[in-house]
Amino acid sequence: MMIATQSLRRNDESMKRISRFARHERIKESLPMKNNNNMETAKLKPLRVLIVEDNEDDALLVIRELGKNDYKPDYERVETAAEMKTALNEKTWDIILCDYKLPKFSAPKAIELLKETRIDIPLIVISGTIGEETAIECMKAGARDFFMKGKLSRLAAAIEREIKEAEMRRRQREAEEALLASEEKYRLVVENAQEAIIVTQDLKVVFSNRAAIGQSGYPEEIFLSQPFTNFIHPDDRNMVADNHFRRLKGEEIPEVQNFRIIREDGDIRWVNLSSAIISWKGKPAVLNFLNDITEQKKAEEILRQSEEKYRMIAENMTDVITVMDMNLRFTFVSPSITRLRGFTVEESMAQTLEDVMTPESLKLISQIYTEEIEREAAGDADPNRTRFMELNEYRKDGSTRWAEVGISFLRDSDGRPVGILSITRDCDARKKTEDAFRHSEEKYRLIFEYSPMGLLYFDKNGVIMACNENFVKIIGSSLEALIGLNMLNLPDKGIVSAVRQALNGSTGLYEGIYHSVTAPKITPVKALFTPMNAEGGVVQGGMGIIEDVTEQIEIENERKQSLEKTSKALGATVRAMASMVETRDPYTAGHQRGVADLARAIAAEMKLAEEQIEGIHMAGTIHDIGKI
Repeated sequence: MMIATQSLRRNDESMKRISRFARHERIKESLPMKNNNNMETAKLKPLRVLIVEDNEDDALLVIRELGKNDYKPDYERVETAAEMKTALNEKTWDIILCDYKLPKFSAPKAIELLKETRIDIPLIVISGTIGEETAIECMKAGARDFFMKGKLSRLAAAIEREIKEAEMRRRQREAEEALLASEEKYRLVVENAQEAIIVTQDLKVVFSNRAAIGQSGYPEEIFLSQPFTNFIHPDDRNMVADNHFRRLKGEEIPEVQNFRIIREDGDIRWVNLSSAIISWKGKPAVLNFLNDITEQKKAEEILRQSEEKYRMIAENMTDVITVMDMNLRFTFVSPSITRLRGFTVEESMAQTLEDVMTPESLKLISQIYTEEIEREAAGDADPNRTRFMELNEYRKDGSTRWAEVGISFLRDSDGRPVGILSITRDCDARKKTEDAFRHSEEKYRLIFEYSPMGLLYFDKNGVIMACNENFVKIIGSSLEALIGLNMLNLPDKGIVSAVRQALNGSTGLYEGIYHSVTAPKITPVKALFTPMNAEGGVVQGGMGIIEDVTEQIEIENERKQSLEKTSKALGATVRAMASMVETRDPYTAGHQRGVADLARAIAAEMKLAEEQIEGIHMAGTIHDIGKI
């Protein structure tokens, strides 16, 4: 046992090493390849990425995710503060992706270093080990966003957003610098900018460029004559005004605000606003940059509704949906897990397969996983295949419950497996019913096989489907000759009639001499045929109980022969005694015979049984026996 356990552990460790190596190779193979085709290369968006990460595999996973979203990353990976400082000084970067904790470095230190350089590059923290509070601290320190490793599906969108916001800040700085250098020069730049730019003072618009006028839909004279809040949707008006005054007081507020404006034609549009405090004609004012994000909001709402729909489906379905990465770690568990196993989603996400199922089931799924990986390597397997199995899983109360599980691979755009989707359904009741049925089936099988009677099953067409050995002996045939025999085609009409009665829902009886059609044997039998009903009372066949009555008939014949001999002996004795009476009383000679014959005639007229008639005749013969 100990040797087997050690062997399993060594195999498990070997599998983990092979899995890590295969994972590294798959990641490398899945990275965007350099393409000499200028048309295809032109479709990819260049992206200069500085990755602060000590794990090369994790860095490659990030690069692959970016490649999947039409980016062509030019990246460098660093692990220390010195390496990061050198990279910042020597190259220009669009984004910094930073692990939270490295052996000689950390995200907070990287944020501090970036601040010291005074270079405006968005920094996003990517980690798999920290909690929400730590993530919030990073955001407060200067990180632009935070992602968990393994949940990078929205990373590309976040990078695109941060690059746009960085560009917006750059333009903002340029605009402020232009304003300080030359108001006229600044005005020319702003007037021709594609982005809506307005300057507000005491909530009134004191300057706007052409893009802002066009965005509002109002004539310039109206737009510049009213408070800016008049153009804001009533539901958002107080929020925008409150943030405006808080900004003027120096309070910290969100750098970017989203709200709705109402155009002159009544159309409601969503805008994205970023602002900065400036001096306008010697007084504090706010410089505002507005972008129309209506289409983006519509897309987000469609996505939100879709996510809500599927969330409700996941929460209310009885089946459990789980997703694992290729290292067999859970990345998603549907809420229905609580009904099946008693654990919360969070508890289930933290479990390993060893925590989920019994050792026997773990061995089974490990074997199936290995087989599927080998089939993938062979390259000839159906990519849409699903493997089904029954696994015995632990519940929170310590009990186990059987579940039917179907697993299939999740694939990337190139068809490579990137995860495992499983759908689990509770089958505990069915499994236990099947086990009970198997035990019951075995019990009745033994009764069927070893019954002293001949037993047979026939279908709704009267065809014999199964029979025991005693039935074969009674008929004197072979099992092969009897299975498949249609009893409704037998020449013995009595058998046919009894079988039809069973198929019509009642009990059929047969007693007679059966001439076998499958063997040269004639057998006296008694047979009982009963219907077998399916669910709903529909007859689906029947059962026959056959008894060989040869021995009973022989015993009865012997009894009759013995009785006949006894009767003859008794008759001779009675006749002798009657003759003796007549000899002693010649006056009554012939009288006893006359009485006996008369009694027999009367009994015959009454249609009594032959045995009764003979008994009455004998009684008449000896009625005067007392005269001896």
